[in-house]
Amino acid sequence: MENSQTYFPCANGSQAAIEDITGQDKSALLSILQQSTGLGKTYGTVRAIVNRAVNDQQVTFYLTPLRKDRDEVYAGCRDLLLKLGKNPEEILVNVLSEQDQVTDFFEEHVFVRQEERVIGRLDRKKLYKAWREESIPDNYPNTRHIFGLLQSILLFSDLQSEEEIEDDRKNFSQIKSMIRTDAYAIVDEEEQDLSPAERKARMKATVFRDLPWYQIMFPDYDLANKKILVMAANKFIYRYKDLAGSNKYYWRLNFNQKKPAGKEKTLVNLILDESDKIHQNWLESMLGQKQEHFDLYTLAKKINSALEPSFNKANEIILAAGDNRGRIKSASKKFHDLSNKYHLEADLVIGESLSEDELAKKFLINDGESDYLNINDQLYIEYKPDPFSLAGAKGKLFVNVLEKKKSSKQAIRLDRMLEDLNQNISSFVRNSYSMAKNVQSRIKEINRHQEANGKKKYRDEMDLEDEQRFVLRSLLGIEDKDEALVNYLLETYMRDSPQRHQTGIAANLTSDNSIFGKGFTVHILESNRNKRTNAEVSRYAQKWTPELLLATLASQWRVILVSATAETESIFSNFGLDWVYNNIPYVYHLPKKIEQLLNQENEERNKAQRDKGKINVQWIKPAPGAKLRDVFKASFPDSQLSYPEISDLISEMPSALAGIRYDFNWQYKPESNEKITQKVTIRTACYYFGRNLKLLKALAAFCQKNRERPSRVAFIAYTNRNIREAEAKWYETALKKLGYLDQDKALVCISAKDDPEKQLERVKADWAQGKLKIILTSYSTMSRAVNLQYPAKALLAKYPEDYVVLDDRFFNKDNPFVDINGCYMEQPTHLIPKNNADRDRKQFEDEFIKGYLQLIYTCDGLINLGTPGFTYADSERLLTAYYQGYPLKREKNPFYQIQARDNAYTSQIDQTSGRMVRTVVKPESMFVILDKEIASCLNRSQVDRKRTNAVMEAIMASDPGLRLLPNQTEEKELKLKKLMASNAMGYLVQVALQLVSMPDDMQQLWIKLRTFIAKHPQLDSLVEVEDGKLAKIVPNYYWDFGHPVSGYYYYVEGDYKRLIAIGEDRDDVKRQMAEAGIKPSFQPQYMDYEEYKQALERIWKQQPWLKRELERAGYDLSFKPSRYLLTPGAFNNLYKGAIGEAIGEAVMKHLGFDYHDMADLPNSEMERFDGYLKADDGRIVYVDWKNYNTDAPSGDNDQTVRWIKRKLGMVEMGKSAIIINISKWSNKQMQAIQIAGGLADKKVYLYPYLFDEKGELNQKLVRDFRKVF
Repeated sequence: MENSQTYFPCANGSQAAIEDITGQDKSALLSILQQSTGLGKTYGTVRAIVNRAVNDQQVTFYLTPLRKDRDEVYAGCRDLLLKLGKNPEEILVNVLSEQDQVTDFFEEHVFVRQEERVIGRLDRKKLYKAWREESIPDNYPNTRHIFGLLQSILLFSDLQSEEEIEDDRKNFSQIKSMIRTDAYAIVDEEEQDLSPAERKARMKATVFRDLPWYQIMFPDYDLANKKILVMAANKFIYRYKDLAGSNKYYWRLNFNQKKPAGKEKTLVNLILDESDKIHQNWLESMLGQKQEHFDLYTLAKKINSALEPSFNKANEIILAAGDNRGRIKSASKKFHDLSNKYHLEADLVIGESLSEDELAKKFLINDGESDYLNINDQLYIEYKPDPFSLAGAKGKLFVNVLEKKKSSKQAIRLDRMLEDLNQNISSFVRNSYSMAKNVQSRIKEINRHQEANGKKKYRDEMDLEDEQRFVLRSLLGIEDKDEALVNYLLETYMRDSPQRHQTGIAANLTSDNSIFGKGFTVHILESNRNKRTNAEVSRYAQKWTPELLLATLASQWRVILVSATAETESIFSNFGLDWVYNNIPYVYHLPKKIEQLLNQENEERNKAQRDKGKINVQWIKPAPGAKLRDVFKASFPDSQLSYPEISDLISEMPSALAGIRYDFNWQYKPESNEKITQKVTIRTACYYFGRNLKLLKALAAFCQKNRERPSRVAFIAYTNRNIREAEAKWYETALKKLGYLDQDKALVCISAKDDPEKQLERVKADWAQGKLKIILTSYSTMSRAVNLQYPAKALLAKYPEDYVVLDDRFFNKDNPFVDINGCYMEQPTHLIPKNNADRDRKQFEDEFIKGYLQLIYTCDGLINLGTPGFTYADSERLLTAYYQGYPLKREKNPFYQIQARDNAYTSQIDQTSGRMVRTVVKPESMFVILDKEIASCLNRSQVDRKRTNAVMEAIMASDPGLRLLPNQTEEKELKLKKLMASNAMGYLVQVALQLVSMPDDMQQLWIKLRTFIAKHPQLDSLVEVEDGKLAKIVPNYYWDFGHPVSGYYYYVEGDYKRLIAIGEDRDDVKRQMAEAGIKPSFQPQYMDYEEYKQALERIWKQQPWLKRELERAGYDLSFKPSRYLLTPGAFNNLYKGAIGEAIGEAVMKHLGFDYHDMADLPNSEMERFDGYLKADDGRIVYVDWKNYNTDAPSGDNDQTVRWIKRKLGMVEMGKSAIIINISKWSNKQMQAIQIAGGLADKKVYLYPYLFDEKGELNQKLVRDFRKVF
């Protein structure tokens, strides 16, 4: 293995880390390599994955945030494979877009003559025409046509408008489809009656035979046989479309590599290089994906009307398959009821209280943790019949703002209607999935019968998704070509279905309502501009989030996050890792010896920088002064500019708002809101003045350093937004007037939209020639994943004394590169989008909605991660401000009060400083100039607990006053524990009844959990949980108090679904309630284990045998003070029911009745009832045990019986049921419904107690039961 011809030995700590992680036996895990910039993370990672590909047959996806980095990684892998004597084309592929692959093919294989590229447009046109005529046979007409359409962009893109280029670009995605269409036509003409698999294989072979250039043009044609797949991170989140027409996500591909012994599948690694940047890219791409928006009200109408006559319209094969006829009938009834409830025949109209004559006005309704409307009052719908309609049937459904106390009985909350519509549409779509399975089975059965009788197949068999599309099109009467509605239904409502969007997240018997797991849902209510009387309410749903995708991947592959700031705790700039950790099977931490190696590398590099070179850190701010002109003059004391000249410069400042004058008082910080214009205050004008002045001071300092030593030519300035050319001209003019600059074009603007990679290469060429160039750019454009080092052979020869080499072992004398001389960093501000108050209130552009969604993601994410100091009220304040378009002052902006914001800014500065530490060759002095405002947002604590580069260390050391923020781990963990407990309670309340549709192993796990909790109302240690699966679930249902307690205070909302506060100390619980925004008048409750113990003791006193029986079965009935007590929801919704069932079962069996517990119910009836009794005549009677407190209100007979009758309609084994409460209700006794004269089918019996208030057995119940059981 150590033979250098087959294996690259370990070069650094990063290679050791990656080889250690990929050497693990587990096929699914998440691990992190966090090492500071400039220590060869990418270099070491590439060496490690090449070793694994060649020697261990592992497959590795390598994702980068930028295409340039992707190409560099690809080149690195290719060169290493060549050194090992391997053919890169057999192992490695650079996965490009269709457009890039086609363009590269023509540039490298068509537009060349004698190995020289042809540039002339006419020559290229001739070569293109010749290739098209010679390379595409006549029997490929569609292929010829698509390449004809591509001619304009391949030859004349420089002459096209952006709109034309965008239109032509869409044609690239059609190439494979056109080739496939032509090839299938050839295959079908040559031979009939091929199976789908044979036909597909013949199609591929035909393409490879007739179009030998295909495999060269599309090197990704054979991904399943590759071992290293390099690609840009954004491409990875889209589906891979191959020649055969499959449309799979990359993580659903099957690979043909050798499988390890005992493994069912190939080991796949996924490297996320610059993982926190990839998180941001994924989020932006997911939010930016264009989605079809369909009016839910109209959609519900369509489904309702389509299902009414569906028995006449639906394809006969659908009706004949399985129980589809009954499913369609049931769906039709549901939508009929829905239509009656919400008047689906009516027109939806925005009422007068909302419209205010603004026909295009829209309202965004968020459905998340911050699930409130962005208007002050609640929206209601009210139906008003049309007085002019003959039948009076069709009217209008008005949406208005109504105060609850004034709303009529007919008024229904709009969000309730939306929830109802969504649930029914979702149920219909999921039902179509089950119908598709029936159709698939029916087709297979028919085809087998046809084959047995020597007849032709009824039709080809389709995969399940295509079959579902067929069912939906047929039921809804959708044309085959109109796929938009079908796509919308599947993407919006089918995420959790098998075969679609498999998450792979471990089933922990908890619900997950977080933004990370649930995704985004926003309803957009708007007037319909085409019909002045109508309104639409559409649903925007994006089910994917970066965290959900990461958890999905880490549940089936070995995922490795690589970055200098991979573990930053901030949803502003990184994955919500705490959520991910809780939703994946395994987190792998690097062993201590590798962490020590990484530490040693970093310390040695930073020490060498300190010993051999200098890092000068300067913090700048505007100089003091009374007027703006005084501040300007004091900031440049050596300048000879007169006040009039200074005044002219100030009035011409870039971004200076109209009306700014040199004689304004310097009010950069004060609260004055005196206005210059209707929209602009002096304070705002002074802010822009101060920002421009600081940048100008930094540029002046760079120019001065260049004058001191001509070798100092490479500088960069980072601001929050891109500097435009006109603005750069002002800075250049000011520098010349101030006497710091005497050359033109020293300032170079680089923005993301202007091909920054090409611009940077031109600047580097100038630097290499000793020309002063100062880059003006933004953080978003060039603060990370960008290499600023430049060739310095000529400079080293000319100015040898101006450079130092940190490590001779890595010094390339023939082609040396050197790091830049200095950089300026403005205070970062743009963490999340801000709304423009001047926007047209009648228009909601996509960018506005995208920004709103990103803000929802951030706010909900902060809550879901337990962020200390951030509440639901804070989220509402931020979203309201964004929606209404007004800025929040710093002191009122909740983001400024939390460490997550400081962590993100610190990470930003860390990454930006890393641009200066890329090579072993350094300038003798490096200059870092920082906006003094940065000091207010740096978290020294975050830097102290991680490895960082020498520049960042120098920044931290330059200001001893930088904040050391308190450790909030304990407070954060408390919030997270409450969230996890709330998720568990949500599962109990919402999901338990869905167990009937879950697989057998999940049902058995549920029974194990209920039994464990019934036997252990308290625990001294979690070690008592011996079952491996339960060990991960149980902690969500118990609260760790750290020492033995016998009770605690708590506050919950929503039927125990949300745990707000919990603790021993009442005052501490009240504090938690106040932080959560609970009104002071609300009081916590007390969970008293001793009180419940006394209630049971009354039963044990009268029935001592029962206590002995339960204790023999392993039930802990001591209720002794313990460290772990059940959470309020677990105690009330799970323990009391489970112990009640155990008591009831023991009594029934003690009395000699044939009783069966829940485990004996069929899977389809799980949790419908708690067990059943077998009557003497063989009939099954279900039992529903209750364990309400003796003083608890019980509701009424009708309500309880109605619910049990509903459940009887969901089961098949029995026809009747009995409700039995363990203890007697005292304050409001329900009326008994006793067995008299034998059992009756479809009857619900009710016995208010099994034991009376003294603990004695209900003898009337015993006598009644003995008559029939």
